[in-house]
Amino acid sequence: MPRRSSVKRKTTIRVGKFLSIYHTGVPLQVKILWIRIEEHSLKLGTKYAIWLLFAMTYTCLAHTQAAEQMETGQTHLANGKEITYRIRLLPLASFPELPPAISAQLVQRHCLIPQTYQAKRPENVIHGAFIEKGSDDWAALCSQDGTTTLYVISGNQPTAPIALRSQKNSEWLGTRYSASPNYGSAWGIALRKPSEIRFNDKHQLRAAADHDGIEDAFLEKSSTIHYCEDGNWIILDASN
Repeated sequence: MPRRSSVKRKTTIRVGKFLSIYHTGVPLQVKILWIRIEEHSLKLGTKYAIWLLFAMTYTCLAHTQAAEQMETGQTHLANGKEITYRIRLLPLASFPELPPAISAQLVQRHCLIPQTYQAKRPENVIHGAFIEKGSDDWAALCSQDGTTTLYVISGNQPTAPIALRSQKNSEWLGTRYSASPNYGSAWGIALRKPSEIRFNDKHQLRAAADHDGIEDAFLEKSSTIHYCEDGNWIILDASN
């Protein structure tokens, strides 16, 4: 039997065109550059080179998806004033604290996380006991195709996210400076501890909350609290 040569050789792979990849329904183009592989014939071969090519392609794709996006447009305020808005949308990679099972549900829904015009760090993803006392839950604003939905995902049942409400991204807008023509998102969510929750007279509930609520705020204008009572979600006035 002839002996296999142990001489090292170089393998060059070249893809001269853009590779179109369809991910979550959006075509992405990834440029594959030259790959030079120092290859030992006894250990490496063409299959290894092809595997490396696809691995690098996936890495490029993941990097492309990890970039934040900016939604821009024009609309009119209630007073008739025409304004331009820019809404910063962060990828889920900006929230490494999300457990894999929770993140997977948001990925499945193609979520980007909208940031308010006041944001100084990643926001609008919160963790607390929202379903019941002692539960391990997450809430997030999920933006897709110009609409944002407030989701609650139970740590005990992550495959059944609860959509509390949705609205167009252009509905709640605000600006840091009143004279500025540039506006951003004014929708923010925050955790409300039980001690910060008061029930309205119309709700025949226990005297005190025993788990967390979700503050749903139109910044500098109004806010409500979503609270789960025995599996039913009620809305409370945050000013109470």
